[in-house]
Amino acid sequence: MRASAFSIVSLLSVALLGAGCQTAEPTAIAPVTSENVPVATDTTTTVLVSNQDSLKYCNGADMDSDGYRKTVVVEKSVALPSGQTQAEHVRSVILAATTDMCQQVFQGLDLTVTDGTLHIPRIDGWAGVSITMCSCRPEVEVNALRVPGIKDVVWD
Repeated sequence: MRASAFSIVSLLSVALLGAGCQTAEPTAIAPVTSENVPVATDTTTTVLVSNQDSLKYCNGADMDSDGYRKTVVVEKSVALPSGQTQAEHVRSVILAATTDMCQQVFQGLDLTVTDGTLHIPRIDGWAGVSITMCSCRPEVEVNALRVPGIKDVVWD
């Protein structure tokens, strides 16, 4: 009885191993683009933030985005996930460099990178969007342009 149980187990093992050897049609491979190629990055990087209250520059009455941009100079060390695509890495940098509504908006955007250009899709409006974007845009542009390989930022 013992030998027959061993034989059954042996036959099952051969059958299972053989089942995995079937040939299959080759599958299509996704084209390589800058969006889907992982970038070799450290898990820590430095982003630039402002030590000024954005409402001093962007409050509805005063909309000095260029003035606020000049304050985005304070280095902040952040940990980022490794093995990301370039677009994912840029998003991580932007999320680390921004706060509040700006950060919330960028969590849901589908960012793309083509030939060194970061494309930011249209952002839906809400009450206060111009005030938020007055400080958000400089934070995003300053930090995105610090990412290796990003040469331009286009707001589509």
